[in-house]
Amino acid sequence: MSRYLTRSSYTFQLAEPFPVSPLTDPIAAENIRNTLLALYTFAIDGCNWAALSRVFAPNARANYSAAIGILYGPEEIANYISTTLASFVRTQQRYGTQYITIYSPSSAISVTYF
Repeated sequence: MSRYLTRSSYTFQLAEPFPVSPLTDPIAAENIRNTLLALYTFAIDGCNWAALSRVFAPNARANYSAAIGILYGPEEIANYISTTLASFVRTQQRYGTQYITIYSPSSAISVTYF
């Protein structure tokens, strides 16, 4: 189930449920933010598509919302992004709000606004 927040003519879908992490680990969340999320922007702006395999797990699911949809795995994500950005001379990726939930020592979910 999703909730919608409407402001003027924009509708934002809020992912639900956003459970509280059973593993409250601020250091792990910062490590994700400072390595994987930062590497994502460097990889895209540097057109280093192979580096996305260090960002996304083999079973990753990237939801780029209605405009693009859901992409599965680092290869599909990299192929779509590289094809889409091929016509641009330069890009600059920037993040907004980030929500990171640590589920286990080996799994987490990050929801980030661009």
